[in-house]
Amino acid sequence: DIWRTWHAVTTLPFDMEVRGDHLNWQGGLLKVTFVDNACSGKEALHVGRPFTSTAPTSVTWSINSAPAAGHYAVCWCERSYGPHCTQWQHVGNLIVAGPVSATSLPDTVAVGDVIIVRVTGVGLSDTDRLELRMGQRCGSTGTSDNPAMLNASSPIWFTPELAQWDLSAPAVAGSVAVCWGRQGLLFAKVAQVAVTARARHCQLGNW
Repeated sequence: DIWRTWHAVTTLPFDMEVRGDHLNWQGGLLKVTFVDNACSGKEALHVGRPFTSTAPTSVTWSINSAPAAGHYAVCWCERSYGPHCTQWQHVGNLIVAGPVSATSLPDTVAVGDVIIVRVTGVGLSDTDRLELRMGQRCGSTGTSDNPAMLNASSPIWFTPELAQWDLSAPAVAGSVAVCWGRQGLLFAKVAQVAVTARARHCQLGNW
């Protein structure tokens, strides 16, 4: 098989195709591992046997949900006995785009404050969006509670590894999830912030 790179977006479904001559499409296995350890490392995504095939030149897997943003090794096994492989072959890499963490973000803000959020990640772009949602959740891809964006914001600036947003805290106090998304949906939480009411300063008159 020709070495190749696959691309995906965290939590979204995607397909992986392996092409080659005389592939063992019935007994072959595929696995995705953390790239630093290549094929001998810990499995990051369970793939298993092919979903579809065009024997013996192409086999395809349909993955329901991409793993967390990062770089991974893709390994092919031509000969297996049940779940056991006789020899894994490193055939390419998987790059999963998405957020990794949020920085410069306070734990607590007052209602209406501007919140500067810097997000580190992989393959970030100007199509990324952030939105503040009351509560703890941002949604789960593939389920009915995956929310559409209501008031999402574009990044102020971005690189593939770092992007910044200036967001306005809600007008009501409460716990707020900072949600990342693409394609009109939110599906990755990058942080949680507590929004507090502003203190009222009262001046007492003369008694």
